[in-house]
Amino acid sequence: MGVSPLDPTCETQFKYTLRGDIGPSPFGNKAARLAISNLNFRAERLRRSRESLIAAAYSDIEALTETEWLSVYVENQEREFPEFAAMFQWFFDDSWRNKKRALEAKAGATD
Repeated sequence: MGVSPLDPTCETQFKYTLRGDIGPSPFGNKAARLAISNLNFRAERLRRSRESLIAAAYSDIEALTETEWLSVYVENQEREFPEFAAMFQWFFDDSWRNKKRALEAKAGATD
């Protein structure tokens, strides 16, 4: 059996490289290895897409204001590139989660 996308910690089962490669985390994680293999997560098309998104996010850190960057990569990421949400969260883990919580709290305060 592989990793279930319904598992709230599923994104912690994988690791990524700047080149867009994916692997199990920790290394010997059998469920993650099965998911990677069964779902063809190592397809070159997916690797290139992940690499492109990572490069754009890092480039935009320098080019955009914090508000703009948060809008693109935190507020809208699940709508703009949902298939890579877990990978994106892995790269920007703590800062992403903290900023997302802050944005959600702010949105809740204005409702």
